[in-house]
Amino acid sequence: VERIVDFDDAQVRFLAGSFFLFCLFVLYLVSNLLSKLVRKFYKLDFVVVFGMKKYLLLIEDEVLWAKFKDSIQKDINSEIMKLIEEKTKR
Repeated sequence: VERIVDFDDAQVRFLAGSFFLFCLFVLYLVSNLLSKLVRKFYKLDFVVVFGMKKYLLLIEDEVLWAKFKDSIQKDINSEIMKLIEEKTKR
């Protein structure tokens, strides 16, 4: 087999890396397009599809947090939901 173009190792690595980055970019574009199509045709938000939203809770008082953790009977989510339900019933 006769070589038409002769590349050295650095050029081959550069071309392979460039091709890899190009493939990642194409995958990103395709996934973004599919996401938009799903939202457009089905009028769904992915948070609604999975049925829950996630929230971050910041506790600055570590002693208070330790007491709360010790009082947990089920799991943290259930306990926090119980507190929210009690607060909103008023």
